[in-house]
Amino acid sequence: MRRPDAPLTVEIPAPLGDRPAWGKVGIVAACGFVLGIAWPRLTSTRIAPHPPGEGPSSSVAAAVIPSSTPPAATSAETVGVAPKAPVAAPGESRVAVGHGTILRCHDQGEEPAEDCGSLEFDPVAVPRIKALAQCPGASAATGKLSIGFDVDFRRKEVRVLSGKSTTLPKEKADALVKCADTAFDKVSLAEVPHKHRRYLVFYTASFAGADKAAEPVAEKAPAEGPAAGTTTSESPASGLATVVWDVVLVRDAPKTGTVVGRIMRGSRVKVMAHQGEWYRVVFGATDGWVYRGTIGL
Repeated sequence: MRRPDAPLTVEIPAPLGDRPAWGKVGIVAACGFVLGIAWPRLTSTRIAPHPPGEGPSSSVAAAVIPSSTPPAATSAETVGVAPKAPVAAPGESRVAVGHGTILRCHDQGEEPAEDCGSLEFDPVAVPRIKALAQCPGASAATGKLSIGFDVDFRRKEVRVLSGKSTTLPKEKADALVKCADTAFDKVSLAEVPHKHRRYLVFYTASFAGADKAAEPVAEKAPAEGPAAGTTTSESPASGLATVVWDVVLVRDAPKTGTVVGRIMRGSRVKVMAHQGEWYRVVFGATDGWVYRGTIGL
């Protein structure tokens, strides 16, 4: 049986009755502020992708990651945005440091060994030598500094020495060596593998004037004496390569080193050496390590 249609009714709101409920709007706005602004700040939560070199590997990359993803390298290396300024401390680009050379090594009561092998002291020494750019008077220093280290593993100490092949004025060289002595005073040797008790190691650092980039140091033995070992286990390599990632982070040591620069896609770099999957490259004033896949090797 068909039901009769209900009568049609039209409700007309009272004057001012169609205004929004400002109380509810205020509650929604307050909740949005807490969730979108206050809560991320209080919990140090980042809700946007990190710029290159600043975020954890969980950040969302804006570019396609190549199939050969480097171990321990963050996905931020592949973010396809303009690179930021290098993370290195101000002035460090004015100091270039070559690999160290072991001149002598020995154990207690023994004659110096003829072949000291390799002592991976570069990760300890190179960043601290570059940091000499922050020492008083270093901004006006132009020339080469030969700086040595008497590394004593039994006493767990490093003594800083001045080399003969220094071309800096004596007062500036002495000031830098004194500054280095402070920097190496409390250095830890716990993670440096070694075969002998004591090593004498020398480095050459090239200082450029203010607002200039130092030229890479040529790899050659220092004038202090014949080499008995090296401070790196890298294998020599040569040639040119092209950066194939959008932006590549350059580190001062393989895998876990500090970021010292960035190189954009398409740049041609000079390959100097390699340690496993990591290659040391030179691009202008930038000298450091990149993963093999970033340069198409």
